[in-house]
Amino acid sequence: MPKLFRFTCAILALLSITNSKAESQIQEPKPAEPIASPVLRAPTPPKAHVTIRKKAPKDPEAEPSGIGLHLGLNRSNVSYSTGASTGLNFFTAGVFADLSIGARFFLSPEISYAKAGYLTLSAKTSWTVIDVPVLVKYHILDGFIRPFVELGPTFRYYVSGTMAISGSTAKADVMEGTNRIGFILTVGTGVEIRPTPTIGTILSFRYLYGLTNVLKSTGATSKSRDMELLAGMKFSW
Repeated sequence: MPKLFRFTCAILALLSITNSKAESQIQEPKPAEPIASPVLRAPTPPKAHVTIRKKAPKDPEAEPSGIGLHLGLNRSNVSYSTGASTGLNFFTAGVFADLSIGARFFLSPEISYAKAGYLTLSAKTSWTVIDVPVLVKYHILDGFIRPFVELGPTFRYYVSGTMAISGSTAKADVMEGTNRIGFILTVGTGVEIRPTPTIGTILSFRYLYGLTNVLKSTGATSKSRDMELLAGMKFSW
C-alpha cells in the first residue's frame, strides 16, 4: 500500500512538471498592430490659366483717324462733243471720315450735297446731286502743316434737274433725259493745318473728271467736268 501511494505521488509530480513546461512554451499572441487607414485628401483643383492679351503696339508713324465736315465752291460744267458750254458756280457741303490705314495713308469716304450744271447760249441747265467720293489720301509730311494728295472714284446721284430757256422764267424738268447714276474720277491736293493733336483745318482743291455721260444721248458725249475748292474742320481721336 505505501508503495502504491508513493508511485501515485510520483506520477502526479511528473505530470505537474510536464504541464508547467508546456505552459511556459506557449506564448501569448502579440496584439495585432493597428492598420493605418489611408488619409483621403481632396483633389487639388487645376490652376486657372489666365491669358493676358497685350494690345498690339501702335505704328509710331500712323496718324489718328478722324471725322469732319467741309464747305466749298463747285465750278461745274458739262463737256459736249458736239458743242461748247460754259461752267456755273455752285456751293457744296458734306461730311467725311479719314480712316487711318497705315503710315500717312487714309481711306476717306465722304457724302456731299452739291449742285452741278452748265450754260449754253440758249439755256441754263442745273442739277441737284449727291456725291459719294471714296478717296485714298496720302500725307506727304508730318508736323504742324501736312500737305497731302488724294485720288479715287466718286459716285454721283442726280436727284433733280431743270433747264431754263434764255429770256424766259419757265423751267423744264430734264430728269427724263438724265442718267441718274454717274461715275467720276477725282484727284486732289491740299493741306491740313493741325494746331492741336485732335483738331485740324483742311484746305483742298479737287478736279472731278466724269467718266460716264450725263445726258441720255446716242450720238454725242456729255461728261461732267468739275473743280472744287473746299475748306473744312477735322476732329481726330
